[in-house]
Amino acid sequence: MRLVVRGLVVEVPGRRLLDGVSLEVGAGEVLGVFGPNGAGKTTLLRAIAGLMRGRGHVYVGPVDVTGLRAAERARLVAYLPPHVGGEGFSLTVLDLVAMAGYPRGRRDEEAAWRALRELGIEHLAHRRLDTLSAGELQLALVAHALAREAEVVLVDEPTAFLDLANRVKVMAALRRLAARGAAVVVATHDVLVAHRFVDKAVLMKGGRVHAAGPADEVLTPDNLSEVYG
Repeated sequence: MRLVVRGLVVEVPGRRLLDGVSLEVGAGEVLGVFGPNGAGKTTLLRAIAGLMRGRGHVYVGPVDVTGLRAAERARLVAYLPPHVGGEGFSLTVLDLVAMAGYPRGRRDEEAAWRALRELGIEHLAHRRLDTLSAGELQLALVAHALAREAEVVLVDEPTAFLDLANRVKVMAALRRLAARGAAVVVATHDVLVAHRFVDKAVLMKGGRVHAAGPADEVLTPDNLSEVYG
């Protein structure tokens, strides 16, 4: 389903983190959200996911999800936070990915195995998260998103701390996720790699949209210079 965000505003005491942000991404599309630190990328994803309170509207298809309970919203919108290490996590990869079924009311190993095979990481199924490399852990998180079967998938900095090969592999996996019909939004600093995999781009600066549209038209030297300095 199409994701439509209209006039999203998020404020904390003394500061406006998002200032009237609007965007659209269709089913089967990948939208890249770019901008420097403090531009509002993470706040935007967390607000769409319902993890931060704001004003405005977020539609998944015809449904304004801002009025839904958290469990109902989670069935439609999946959020992958920025990369964190697996230290201290004794879950296996299969456990993590099968947990994606909980918004549907059950542990779903069948969906988990489908996601692992799709990413070619079924050999990691019984590995503990705290034994994985950064790239392996990030792929396990993407597998979790695949198994969620959500209409909208929000991914925050999926290639941070990864080498080039794993950055490409993760972005290709998100591209395949969109090909299954999801609307995918990726917030990232990784302009060079992500540019190859996104259909649309949003450049943010100071909590506002500086430019939005087809990636080739947005990620120009002039626009990047204006935003990143």
